Amino acid sequence: MFSNQPLYLKKWFILNIFFIIIFFVIVLRIIYLVDIFSKTDKSKKNIVVRGAITDRNGVHLAITEEASSILIKPDEILDPEFTAKYLAGYLDLNYEEILQKIYLNQNRKSFLLERKIDNYISELILDLNLPGVYKNHEYKRIYPSNRLASNLIGFVRRDNLEGLSGLEAIYNDILNTSIYDFYGPTLELTIDSLIQNEFDKVLLDYFEASKAQKAIGIMMDLKTGEILALSNFPDYDPNFYYKENVKEKHNWAFSFPFEPGSIMKPFFVAMVLNDYPELQNHKVECKGEFRFKSGSVRCLRNHKIVAHGLVDLEKIIEVSCNVGIIQFAKFLDKNHIYKYLLELGFGQKTGIVPSSWEHAGYLPRLDHWVESTQYYFPIGQGLSATPIQLIKAFSALINGGILLDPVIVKRIYSKDKVIFSFVPQMKTTSFRKKSLNSLQNYLLKVVEKGTGKLAKVNFVNVIGKTGTSQKSAPYGYTNLYTASFIGAFPYPNPKYSVLIIFDGVSEEYSGGNLSALAFSKFLNQIKKILFLSDSIQRINLKEKIPYKKIYFEDHIVPNFKDFSLREVIQWKEEILDPYNQNHNRSIFLEIYGGGYVVKQIPEQNTDLKEISKIQIYLSEENF
Repeated sequence: MFSNQPLYLKKWFILNIFFIIIFFVIVLRIIYLVDIFSKTDKSKKNIVVRGAITDRNGVHLAITEEASSILIKPDEILDPEFTAKYLAGYLDLNYEEILQKIYLNQNRKSFLLERKIDNYISELILDLNLPGVYKNHEYKRIYPSNRLASNLIGFVRRDNLEGLSGLEAIYNDILNTSIYDFYGPTLELTIDSLIQNEFDKVLLDYFEASKAQKAIGIMMDLKTGEILALSNFPDYDPNFYYKENVKEKHNWAFSFPFEPGSIMKPFFVAMVLNDYPELQNHKVECKGEFRFKSGSVRCLRNHKIVAHGLVDLEKIIEVSCNVGIIQFAKFLDKNHIYKYLLELGFGQKTGIVPSSWEHAGYLPRLDHWVESTQYYFPIGQGLSATPIQLIKAFSALINGGILLDPVIVKRIYSKDKVIFSFVPQMKTTSFRKKSLNSLQNYLLKVVEKGTGKLAKVNFVNVIGKTGTSQKSAPYGYTNLYTASFIGAFPYPNPKYSVLIIFDGVSEEYSGGNLSALAFSKFLNQIKKILFLSDSIQRINLKEKIPYKKIYFEDHIVPNFKDFSLREVIQWKEEILDPYNQNHNRSIFLEIYGGGYVVKQIPEQNTDLKEISKIQIYLSEENF
């Protein structure tokens, strides 16, 4: 039909057909790309990068980083032996393991050889150009401080980053909730990494030396209830939890109920002073043993009966006299005792973590009490408490009768949006301040010349009480003991309290010669952190960099090299935080490791207005 048409019409028709075909090809391509991108966007919405966990100063304790997995396609591998030999030089797997995996999976289209490896390592592997070797993109959880507070922080499942233990499990849903740019919110703890690090080192030394079954340490701010350090041993490295036996490595501070022993004496002295202030100077006689119908209580030293003679309340606390405290407790009405113990939180969970993660201890109901109950309670037997319950109850004795709820999470935030912020929770008890002031004087004598002499330090006054309790079992008491010391400082206006417990030690150890000694060692280790004046810290910082001239005028990133962690934190508080506030910015300071700065991103002299975060890497090696 085109034979009679002019040539130019034929050309015009063919050209139109060509453009129509091109048009349809373009349309189909656009439809395809739109479909691909829509699927990509949808998949992105399903990806949540697990939020970080930091200490109170922004030091990272748990972070999520990009990682790689090595994918093998067996049918593409030309030489399995050659491939295994070269891969073994980069992976944790050895030559035999890699070769075995290749042969066992040779009928599969593909399989993952190793997961969660550094991107840098995966790039080196790809540079080998080995046939059949590929990489996949994924994320991995990293714990930069390794074993630091590991029993508290916990760990996640390797394959899907689901929290399995500790705070990682407790706050799993929150950390995996996308709030901003597919990132989960940050969990900021009350823990101070500097203090925690020293606590861990001291506790580990005495834990190993005493061959204890477990060791627990808690440090609390007595004005806010914030937990500044929380140590547990045995511990583990959450980066490699799967290589260790973690079944028995729990956060015992919340879940270990034990008979407190003589740590209970201060609580009963406070009850006596509160109900019968006229008994303050009253004396009773200790003959070394007190007998009653169903048993007896003795005062022992080196496992021999000791008679303390005439003792008043002060002496009872100082020398930890069992017979004396029982005789004073006889003045108390059992209904009042029960009321006081409930007020102090015994037999109840503190609420520091969800209920299923905390033990309530054991306080028998009043209608279950027997004659011996009122004799055993004052010496810390017949009831049990967790370490976190004890330090909470002790706060009321130090704060003039104000009971503080302990807290471990300071806030939860995402970028500039605060999701949760901690507010101190406290309540008034029935204890009068005057009675508690007298008790604190007694506790001072414990450290000055009593059973807690080894807790004494030469730079601050300490008050406290020792405890040594024989461990019980279904068949009776064993030959193992729980040694403890609870203290507060600086006296006379304490700001901090510390509880140290070594459980399952032999009879040669006690609260006085083990826990009190660990307490003084710990205080000596953190005195620079707590008691170094602000002016000295500022002078040291100025000697390194005249920061007022640089930061307030030029707003540039300094050279952090050789800065200490504390100096970096100080710069954040004094310079970066005000800058963010004044310029409506949210520049993040991410800190990795401890010690002194060895690397920073971005480099010095970068203008603050050009960046959204600063990364600081520190190493202990410079100490």
